[in-house]
Amino acid sequence: MLPVKPILPAKPILPAKPILPAKPILPAKPILPAKPILPVKPILPVKVPRLPKATGSPKPMRPPKLIRWPATIRPPMPIR
Repeated sequence: MLPVKPILPAKPILPAKPILPAKPILPAKPILPAKPILPVKPILPVKVPRLPKATGSPKPMRPPKLIRWPATIRPPMPIR
């Protein structure tokens, strides 16, 4: 009787290239930390526009003329 060769298990067909673990797709630019929120500029007080100063020589103030009332008309009451 001929010796019966044991049936060898079929070898798994290996792929030509070894399967590499999938590399994570790195972003082209490094992720920068979020910029700090800059403080809001303080609201500056609004300048009140001043009235333009009168240019030229101001007229000198002269005292008001005294009104001579006739004796029959009474002068108006002075405002106190």
